[in-house]
This record gives sequence, C-alpha cells and structure tokens, in this order.
Amino acid sequence: MILDLRTKLAKKDFYTAKLYIKLEELDAAVIYYNNIINDYYDTEYVNSSITNIALILCADNIEKAQVYLDNNKDNFLNNIDYENVINLIQSLDKDKDESYYLSFLK
Repeated sequence: MILDLRTKLAKKDFYTAKLYIKLEELDAAVIYYNNIINDYYDTEYVNSSITNIALILCADNIEKAQVYLDNNKDNFLNNIDYENVINLIQSLDKDKDESYYLSFLK
C-alpha cells in the first residue's frame, strides 16, 4: 500500500515535469525529475526521470548527458534500461536544436 501511494506521488511529479516542459521551463522540469529520483527511487518513474534529464542535458551538450548517466547508473531499476538510454544518447545527432532532443522524452 505504501509503494502504491509513493507511485501516485511520483506520477504527480512526473506529469508536473511534463507540464513544465510544455511551458518550456526546462529547469523547473529537471527539479521535479530530480525529486522523483531522490524521493521516489523505488517507483516505476525513476528510469524515465533519469532518461528525461539526460535528454534535456543533450540540448546543451551530449557529453554532459553521458556523464550524468554514468553518475546515475546505480539509480536505474535495472541495467537493461540503462543500456537502452546509453544507446539512445549515443545515436542522437549532435548540434541539433532543443526540440529535436525533447522529442525523445518519455
């Protein structure tokens, strides 16, 4: 029951972050994604939150995103998701505009 309630709170933060992305307030979205990673680390929204932060970082610099993923490797719920995100980041084209990277958000 506790995990169910924690998942509902994580879902609320996740959709709040998505709203901020639509409003083009990426810094606010990152705050909400970090809140999920730090407070709701055992929910299904952790992997997507880490992935979305990495994709937001790609808009600035892909290498930053790769470093971020390496630093948060242990926060993923499983290694398969981590490998999929690494492959996604490495397959992205460099020097694209912000909307290109944001189109991959979960």
